[in-house]
Amino acid sequence: MAIEQFSVGMTLSGLLVDGIKETPYVGATLTINEAGVSIEIPYMSHDATGQFDHVTKWFDSQEPPSNLLFVSTEGPISLYGLRWNGHTIPSGFIASRGTIRVGQMVNSHREGQLTDPLTMTEARSWLDRLNDWSRLTSVRTEIAHGAGSSAGVTHGVTLTVESTEAVSWKQGEATVSLVPIWRSGQTQDGHSRVHKVTDDVLLASAFPEPRAFSDHLAEQRKVANLLVLLYGSDASFRRHQLVDERFVLRTLDRQTHGKQLVDVLSDQTVRDFTLPLPDGNGFQLPLAKFTHIGAEGMESWASNYDTWKRYVLPAVNVFRSKNAIIEDVVVSTSMSLEAAGHRIGPRPDENSPAAPRPKPSMAALVYRCLDLLGLAWGDHIASPLGLAKAIASNYNSIKHADRGDFPDAHESILVCETNKWLVRLLALHLTGKGDGLLADYRKSDQLSDLRHHFESFGLMVAADGTWQKRTY
Repeated sequence: MAIEQFSVGMTLSGLLVDGIKETPYVGATLTINEAGVSIEIPYMSHDATGQFDHVTKWFDSQEPPSNLLFVSTEGPISLYGLRWNGHTIPSGFIASRGTIRVGQMVNSHREGQLTDPLTMTEARSWLDRLNDWSRLTSVRTEIAHGAGSSAGVTHGVTLTVESTEAVSWKQGEATVSLVPIWRSGQTQDGHSRVHKVTDDVLLASAFPEPRAFSDHLAEQRKVANLLVLLYGSDASFRRHQLVDERFVLRTLDRQTHGKQLVDVLSDQTVRDFTLPLPDGNGFQLPLAKFTHIGAEGMESWASNYDTWKRYVLPAVNVFRSKNAIIEDVVVSTSMSLEAAGHRIGPRPDENSPAAPRPKPSMAALVYRCLDLLGLAWGDHIASPLGLAKAIASNYNSIKHADRGDFPDAHESILVCETNKWLVRLLALHLTGKGDGLLADYRKSDQLSDLRHHFESFGLMVAADGTWQKRTY
């Protein structure tokens, strides 16, 4: 029976094939866990028959083959990017044990040379929040209501399920797409019958020529990281598939029937599979949906990504971390604001009232972000320049031991919450749709949650950047 989908916790027994005609197969156990995929191989390190000579070389040299084929009772699995992960050689008539880590594994056998690196023309991924964010669907619902005395009563529901067009844009050499897909099925027991339609949206990347999985993942992460910032929480990969002409669909008579979609598991994302799913109750809204950003905005985000990476990655890490302490969040988000300030460049009055400096201060860099966003602050913030100074002072006091004790916890909490808003809103600017998308957030009522934090602590930021008590 073929494996339908890889899952964490899976363990398989099988035989390893290295593609060399003269070497025999060797038994092994393949295990998938949160850390990745590992292969455990029992062998005799001192065997007069020579059956395990090639395996002994793998571990003595600490250089196993880069690729292997794992033949299990559930079907063939291709293994790539292999590396030594330790071995033991006990004394006496006891089997040795070696362990190999796997970079990528594919749920199929590939045509051609086993030693060739894994490449693919297209990769498809299941990513959290895509359904909600994209609003793409393959299902149309029509509800029929009664008339007369039955008015308002539902008499029938018609579901029309049909494939719809993908939405695509360019990211350098890659074409990235949001692909609506659907599948249907029926289950029944002795009591009820269930007709099920699954309506999904996949994230796909394609290159003109086959590329490594890491190249596809790098382009897909640009989309995933934007979702993290738009939602202010994690968006994890749940599954990957690949398409390439070397993974073909064959019938029992060995006839080829085109390329096939096959599962691929990578050590770069396997931990994502174990993370909790996002809250599906719809209480968490993104700053903007795909309909607001569009393909043009996604191209703009991708084109800015590499040069703004030092802003993107620390901020994304904050929202992907579940148990980060307040001071860690302040440091990471301030690093993002610092990087963004350098990319934004000088703004009017950023050094006021101080004299211009040859190198912008942290406060000046934060001010650039505030001035670009142009948010409407309530009376808890006396001025953007004062807020920039307060953020910079809190960040520097946390980071530098010679500043003495850590800042007041309430002040750090307020800087933390303010910074999280700022780094999220800057993402809208990088889509090229900032002026339109930021319009609503330039109204004070959109920052009401932040204002409530200030009110609960009875604090405000003065024009000189100091914290002052205030009764609201």
